[in-house]
Amino acid sequence: MINSIESTLDSDQRIISFLDCGGLEKYNNIILQSFLFYSPQHIILVLNGNISEKEVNDQLKLLFILKKNFSIVVTHLDVLNEENITLIKNNVF
Repeated sequence: MINSIESTLDSDQRIISFLDCGGLEKYNNIILQSFLFYSPQHIILVLNGNISEKEVNDQLKLLFILKKNFSIVVTHLDVLNEENITLIKNNVF
């Protein structure tokens, strides 16, 4: 039997939705619209290990504007260098 949305929300079950948004600057408007429409409680930001400072700043600006809880996952650790580690730490913490 399929539960209705109301009964699912009233139960101990939780709904987890994943939104896959492009990370390029030209998609910032779409990302912002998606976050405002779906109003997620928590955002997982996935960063490439060789991301530039501008890209990190663009992504983090959106998160701080929205005032949402977030976690960061860094991928491509094989290309991650000390400069990028410092860049991510300085912009996040």
